[in-house]
Amino acid sequence: MTDNEWRAFVTAGTKLAHIGLTRPDGRPHVTPVCFILDGDELAFALSPGSIKGKSLARDRRLAICISDERQPYSFVTIDQDVRAYRVLAHQHTPEIAQVLARQVGAAGGAVGLTFTSHQVPIARGILATAYARLAVHASAADLTAALADAYADEPFVSIVRSPNDVSLKQVVGTNRCVIGVACEADRAGKGGRVVVVSALDNLIKGAAGQAVQNLNLVLGCEENTGLTQLRRFHT
Repeated sequence: MTDNEWRAFVTAGTKLAHIGLTRPDGRPHVTPVCFILDGDELAFALSPGSIKGKSLARDRRLAICISDERQPYSFVTIDQDVRAYRVLAHQHTPEIAQVLARQVGAAGGAVGLTFTSHQVPIARGILATAYARLAVHASAADLTAALADAYADEPFVSIVRSPNDVSLKQVVGTNRCVIGVACEADRAGKGGRVVVVSALDNLIKGAAGQAVQNLNLVLGCEENTGLTQLRRFHT
């Protein structure tokens, strides 16, 4: 935000924020506050005897995260709702197209791609459905064999019998990715339709777990070090 945008935002009434402080023993403390902007000062109430008060009396440094009520960034606004977002303008589309172009060897590095993401009322996890066509005269057996070969040495990727067997509960809280594929027979030389469904935990396999996995490779450790004992849980 620019300075003017920031002031317009915070002066539109009382706002909710979370502030991060440091306790005397070094532990972090995050707590919600309601605040207003008073001139150049951020004003919120606290008790001198509270954790906030004691922490700020000892160390006046803090981090603040302002809650933005505009959709679709608040979980509350999507509870019991589903919506598409950043349609035809998602920031990951160029990355996906780039990787696909490398894999299929598209002329000029271009590949046709439509990517639409949806927000759903869950705390974590991504379930992706991808569509394609088989190469002419390729069979379902060829596709299954290619998929099994591609991920044969990947310790955290599991290929299941059908897309119907893929769910978020299989992967949330783990570093796993589960993939299922189904396809039609070749139709009039056009190649049969292919549907691939995959699921992963975007906070682990899509973020922290991926980082640990890469670190293991850099340090020469077993790739699954520290990642096989994660406690799977459902949300």
